[in-house]
Amino acid sequence: MNVVTYILIGMAAMVIPLCLQSIWYRFPIWKTLILTVVLTLVGTMGTKLMSFVELGSFGTISFYGAVFFTPVAFHFLCKYTKQPKDVVLDLCAPAECMMLVVMKIQCLTYGCCAGRVLSADALGNVTRFPSQLAEMANAGVLCVVLLILSTQKKLRGTIFSWYMILYGCTRFVLNYFRDNQEHFLCGLPAGAFWSVCSVAIGIYLLRRHYKMAAATPDLSE
Repeated sequence: MNVVTYILIGMAAMVIPLCLQSIWYRFPIWKTLILTVVLTLVGTMGTKLMSFVELGSFGTISFYGAVFFTPVAFHFLCKYTKQPKDVVLDLCAPAECMMLVVMKIQCLTYGCCAGRVLSADALGNVTRFPSQLAEMANAGVLCVVLLILSTQKKLRGTIFSWYMILYGCTRFVLNYFRDNQEHFLCGLPAGAFWSVCSVAIGIYLLRRHYKMAAATPDLSE
């Protein structure tokens, strides 16, 4: 199957967490279906932009582009369409994880993102760490965790921040089980570098959210 087919399958998979959250958040289903398409387009553009940043080419994809580009794009889209940004981003987080699950299936079939060599025999046969499967499982678990967090009303408006933190932490660890990791910036491979950035940005957004929430009663008086 080609990349477009995997993206379409990912879109279909994203509908599941999006519809669940739309019920919990009382967000209109028709808007949720539109969000599925828009999020796919935004995420795809983000992965291509990040590929250009890392490699100087749009020929591949880098998932962190979706992680970073989504909140920026939806900040302006929600402002223009007058939609609740915090709610929309809450819905985006588990959906992106679901898309990543599907895209890791593509990695598995294409043979990219291969894991480190664990052992080799005299005939040259090697056993590798199953990095694609590990990252696929990680994305699936994160999707479930984020869905559980979104059922807690006190955490609503922070789900995307938690997504950036949790994905950044787990991806940082898993990155070192990949093969052929060249240094990108600060002596770190690209995946590890963007993981640190993701955690830092997520913590900043989380603190900013609670700071603004704490200031709201004072502003209303």
